[in-house]
Amino acid sequence: MALIRPTIVLVPGSFCPAALFWDPVVDRLHTAGYDTLAVELPTVQAPSTAPANTMADDAAYISGIIEALANDGKEVLVTMHSYGGIPGTQAMQNVTQKERHEQGKEGGVTGLLYISSFLVNEGESSGDSSAPFPESRDFIEVSVCLALLVEDQTMSIADSVRANIST
Repeated sequence: MALIRPTIVLVPGSFCPAALFWDPVVDRLHTAGYDTLAVELPTVQAPSTAPANTMADDAAYISGIIEALANDGKEVLVTMHSYGGIPGTQAMQNVTQKERHEQGKEGGVTGLLYISSFLVNEGESSGDSSAPFPESRDFIEVSVCLALLVEDQTMSIADSVRANIST
């Protein structure tokens, strides 16, 4: 059986356009043969007089992207950075491969990757997750990273951010 390469959906943190953070990663993943999509969150927009978008808007937008990919039969790996872990996790309702399989549908989310990301329980905020952790909270210690995502990226991302920030 051939190995199925998932489509990788990259979710940025707050205050950061996806291209600014993820472009170097997208280029490397495309070169390695992965279909990749960096999500522009609705909350990360130019200033406007319109009502502000919320985390729920971000989650709905991410979910819509994932659902469209899943409806095309794609397996999806969702990679989230910082704040992106909050709406990214919320967006998982009804789009996991297991849930879709139970509905007789193909495709869906097969994995989640959190990079320096918030993991909050239902009803919590990022502020709650930054408080001292109670002993009851479960943790996963990650000791292996994906070299493809991080190899030589720290400086190129930092350089890119510096070049695009006006002082």
